[in-house]
Amino acid sequence: MKNVFGKIECPSCHQYKIQSAMPILYFIGMIFVCIPSFNTLFTHLTIDSNFKIMMNILGILFLLIYIIQLLTHKTGFFCKNCGKVYSYDELRNLAKQQNIELQDEAKKFVLFGILFGAAVIGIVLYFAFRTGSQNVPKGNAHWDKAQALFQQIRNEKDPENVKKIDAEIETELKAVLDTQPNNPKVWAELGSAYSWVLGLGGNPEDGLTAYQKAESLDPNNSGYISDVGYQLNSMGKYSEAIMELQKAIRGEPNNYTYLYLAEAYKGSGIYDSAKQNYQKAIDGFTSHNSDGSYDAQVLQAQQEMAALPKN
Repeated sequence: MKNVFGKIECPSCHQYKIQSAMPILYFIGMIFVCIPSFNTLFTHLTIDSNFKIMMNILGILFLLIYIIQLLTHKTGFFCKNCGKVYSYDELRNLAKQQNIELQDEAKKFVLFGILFGAAVIGIVLYFAFRTGSQNVPKGNAHWDKAQALFQQIRNEKDPENVKKIDAEIETELKAVLDTQPNNPKVWAELGSAYSWVLGLGGNPEDGLTAYQKAESLDPNNSGYISDVGYQLNSMGKYSEAIMELQKAIRGEPNNYTYLYLAEAYKGSGIYDSAKQNYQKAIDGFTSHNSDGSYDAQVLQAQQEMAALPKN
């Protein structure tokens, strides 16, 4: 409607700057409708499910108000130059006096709005389907049980009990994947479960497959890329691990990424690069270690760096 209104002369200031006051509702509504998918498109964002529902409702309300205002001709109009406000009837009379077809243009704008909205929603749905949701529904019994078992396995010392608990974790996570097969977060957790029993007869290929699935569903997530690099290290595939972890470094690496990359360089005999990345890991962990939660990681990196062959 902007184009046609740009042809209507404002009687007050004689400028061609009359605009609808309502399209802002349309664009705000579309933004609110799309907000729930922002954490799929931008993986560093975490949006609460209740907040997403509220945004959906607000977006739909804005869109409904806009459509009702437009179709019932209750939309207000104003001149951007002098601020003069016009009702729809006043604008229609002005258009008639100036020989401008208003109604047809309004219909075209409604059609444009519908097509534009459908395109935006289609794009959002495409990305949502392609990457999957990274949020596990609140109250998912299988997910909650798997998390409780992870807490339990961390304190378990008996190897047989570790294998038993780990098998339960795998079962629960696979049950989650039955309903959310494209959820990268669940695949990454399954990779962690497989990796937990690597020294107890576990198959490293299972963990690698799960981590790679998580990465394929969310290819820009540096955490999932680092997980793949970690697993490749454990399999002695250091050259592949370096390539994978370098990819994570170019994204948003965490301190573990530098530690895994240092280990990969060490395994490949590239000791200068290993030392540099051990130091980055030490510096990173130390900067976030005010409560001592990373003491073990700092010590591990220091010991491994000290054990590197001297040039």
